[in-house]
Amino acid sequence: MANYHSIIQGSLDIASAKLIEKQHTELTPLHLFYGLLENPQTFVSQKKPSFIKEVNEQLNKLPTTKSPISFDQIRPSADLSKWISLSSASATKDQREEILEKDLLIHLGKILPQFKIKPEDLSAQGENN
Repeated sequence: MANYHSIIQGSLDIASAKLIEKQHTELTPLHLFYGLLENPQTFVSQKKPSFIKEVNEQLNKLPTTKSPISFDQIRPSADLSKWISLSSASATKDQREEILEKDLLIHLGKILPQFKIKPEDLSAQGENN
């Protein structure tokens, strides 16, 4: 199981709250990207606020359920699991146990290709993210 830096855990909490609010059926990369954008401690929230409108529009298109969802019923989508696995591999390669924001953002283009973040943008990011 992956360990998350506290900023990533906070972003996952924001993502989960959005899923519950929207009554979506599974936690997707869009939810996590929303969580990263809405978390004021993240690099991407400061650099890419223009993404939030498009993320919200895409979240509104996801399948919903009529019954209320609780936190213990939240399940990751296959794409979110893939993104976490890729990010975990990056952390391991850098000899870290925690997934940082930069690990997620490095693989963002593979998972959500519609959102462009250039590698040079990431080089300005702090080590704790």
